[in-house]
Amino acid sequence: MVGCGQRDLTKKKIPGFLKENLRLTSYQIVGGSQHFQFYNLVVSSAGNAGHGYGTIGTPDAAPYALTVGAVTNNVYIGSGSFKNQPRFGNSTYFSGDVAGFSSKGPGLVGDPKPDLMGIGEYSFTPISVTKYNKNATGPFALFGGTSLAAPLVAGSAAVLMESLKQKGEQYNPFRIENILMSTATDLENDPFTQGAGLVNVTNAINFVKGKDETFIVYNDASYSNVKKILDVPIKALNSSSIGLERFQLNNKSFPETSWFGGRLLPGERTSATFTIENPTDKTLEIKITPKTLELIKKSQYDGTTVVNLKDPLLNKSGVFRPNYLPLENVKDRLDLLSFFQKSKPIPEDASLMVLNLNFPFSEFLNASSKMYADDIKISSLYLYDWEDKNKDGKQTYTELSMVNRGGSWGTVQELRVSEPNSKIKHVPLVGVYPVPTRYSYWQGDTKKNSTSMDYTISASYYKKENWNDIWLNSNDIQVAPHSSVHVMATLVVPLDSQPGVYQGFLSVKDDLHEVNVPVSFGVLKKLQPKDLPTVLKGSKNGNILYGTGYIGGAFDMANRYNAGDWRQYYFDVQDRTINTVSLNISWENKDTNLSVFVVDPQGRIVQTNVPAGVLGQFQGWPTGD
Repeated sequence: MVGCGQRDLTKKKIPGFLKENLRLTSYQIVGGSQHFQFYNLVVSSAGNAGHGYGTIGTPDAAPYALTVGAVTNNVYIGSGSFKNQPRFGNSTYFSGDVAGFSSKGPGLVGDPKPDLMGIGEYSFTPISVTKYNKNATGPFALFGGTSLAAPLVAGSAAVLMESLKQKGEQYNPFRIENILMSTATDLENDPFTQGAGLVNVTNAINFVKGKDETFIVYNDASYSNVKKILDVPIKALNSSSIGLERFQLNNKSFPETSWFGGRLLPGERTSATFTIENPTDKTLEIKITPKTLELIKKSQYDGTTVVNLKDPLLNKSGVFRPNYLPLENVKDRLDLLSFFQKSKPIPEDASLMVLNLNFPFSEFLNASSKMYADDIKISSLYLYDWEDKNKDGKQTYTELSMVNRGGSWGTVQELRVSEPNSKIKHVPLVGVYPVPTRYSYWQGDTKKNSTSMDYTISASYYKKENWNDIWLNSNDIQVAPHSSVHVMATLVVPLDSQPGVYQGFLSVKDDLHEVNVPVSFGVLKKLQPKDLPTVLKGSKNGNILYGTGYIGGAFDMANRYNAGDWRQYYFDVQDRTINTVSLNISWENKDTNLSVFVVDPQGRIVQTNVPAGVLGQFQGWPTGD
């Protein structure tokens, strides 16, 4: 078993089927090489390049490895540098929401990633592990990131292996993955954000012991659908370049919980046989429903930050509070009367709330500065549960419990809260924290006072709705004790589907247990005949979290190279006489810039509009000219 927290940023940030991805794949699959004839469960961190989609880099996107994203754990509030800082509130109560920095899928193949989530923001680890300061005297230090989440999931896998071993059951990496994913706790996010959910080792052990109606689900199609794509770059790979004598994927199929439907044309279909395994002494009554997250309400608020505000209880030099805004103020003003009307801001049926804080690029970066990106203003986003204990209508940090936060050196901040109605017991309060000084990309804190910024806050609320792209031969299943049942699922690509990658879930549920099976598939674009243009026209579908016709903007200038909001498109080139493609990309906003990479079927970056820089020298990137 390998727990990876990749820190070699040069390798991690590059899109494509790099050798590290294939190396991790070989470790996990029997027959993957002549050197590795045994199973190794590979657990890899998703990376810290969120909040945008498509930000899982190398080697974390290895299709057959177990990729782990991060969730919050507010135990750090009140400790160290977080003590007496009004923007963090005064409570460690909240946890279990997606961390704003956690990288999101899909993988470049189009498969659903990450697979699982673990605590990553933040926790305390022994000083001997982190070794931040050789002179440190305390027993523990604060640590975080998906590099914390991945080892925690690896530890959960080890506990599960020990439980299986004690029972005398055989297992392999796919068996461990399937149990962990089938017993994860749903975070009410989409598959490209959460995978199957938050790892729950108690549920995993319940499956081994046949307790609490805990069952698992897996299918027979994902492995071969991924293999079909990977076989092309593997065939062209020099195995010795990754330290192997001979590298190939096993032709045997391995079961997986996640369902990757492959790459299809509009109107095509693909099927998978799902197995539901019941280890309990009870007959299970199970209902299967395809689901996808859809928008039920969106509203926004325009404002301007005020810098250097003080908390009434903390009159300390250099310590400031956020600008506070009750969530009920983030609503559409249809008329004068609606401005004064009060209503509950969160819909009763909302299972997920997404808050975004947007700034004009001209407010974020001073274009008149002599050096580019040498004068930047930053503000971050917070959500609190405010209990007005003395009923005076004034916020103090001692009355605030921080639910989640989002921040980056960019123009878009995001935070997410699952099951917001059940979590927030008092007044939901938004905080916009303007960093008191300006920053430089090159030098960091300039020590110069910041000024106000115009901003827009948007609040989007989602719930799971039925997904009509998947048909089942039966939605209601009985599974007898200590037995398994097979169910056929067929995915039909709608004729009007635009090119890109699509996602959803299969909800497999009984009274006590639910498995959220991540599902994804790519839609191909056929090229027009030679010398005729093939056009992909962008279009924004605001009803879904991950749309194929737009990017949301999530760049970060704090040295997180692959941060952003990525989309991927697959072109079906049938005419083998075509040997050259001219690709033109245009957009309207002058403050927007799109980074584009063209990857061939062998996984090589063959062209890009991004200057190669040192990556051209050390990683073989094309020059871009």
